[in-house]
Amino acid sequence: MARFVDKRGEGIHHLTLEVDDVQATLDRLRARGVPMLDESPRTGAGGTRVAFLHPRASGGVLVELVETSGAASPAAPAASGQGIEPGQPVLAYLREPAEKVWGMLRRLDAHGLQIEGVDLTSFDDWVVQVQRGDEAAVGPSLLFLPMSRVEKLLLDRPSGSLPSLASRFLARTGKTVEEALRADGGD
Repeated sequence: MARFVDKRGEGIHHLTLEVDDVQATLDRLRARGVPMLDESPRTGAGGTRVAFLHPRASGGVLVELVETSGAASPAAPAASGQGIEPGQPVLAYLREPAEKVWGMLRRLDAHGLQIEGVDLTSFDDWVVQVQRGDEAAVGPSLLFLPMSRVEKLLLDRPSGSLPSLASRFLARTGKTVEEALRADGGD
C-alpha cells in the first residue's frame, strides 16, 4: 500500500466485490475479454478464495473478487458492521470535474456506481423543498458514476458530534430519505 500511495498518491487502492463462485465469475469475465491478473483463484484473507482483475478492466481501479462461502466474510456488513451496500446513504467524491454527490446507493460494481441523489451543493435546497412540500424544482436523479471518476465513496455516518446527512434530512423534514425519494417518483 505504501508503494501505491508513494507512486499514485491518495485514492482508491482496490475495490472488493463479493461473488458466489470466483472461478465461475472469472470464466464469465474471461469469455467477455475482461483483462485479469489472476487466471484462477488463490487463498486470501480469512481463508477466502480471491482473484484480481487488471485495473484496465475498471478505469484504473484494481478489483478483487472474493468468494466467502464457508469462510468469514470480510465484506459482509452484517457480520462486521463495515462495508457499503445498496440501499445505504453514501457520499461520493468525484474527479474531473471535482464534485460531491450524496444519496442512496442503488448499485456498485466494477464499472461504477448508481446513486439516487443530489449534488451535495443542492442538498439544503432539496431539504427545504421537501420541508415545504413544494413541487420538485431541485430533486434527486438516478446517476451512473463510472469508477474512473470515483475518488472515494463514504458511508453516510455521524462523525463525532456531527450527524449524518440522512439524520439531518430526517430531523429537518420528518421523512426518511427513502420516503422522500418515493414521493419524488423514485423507487
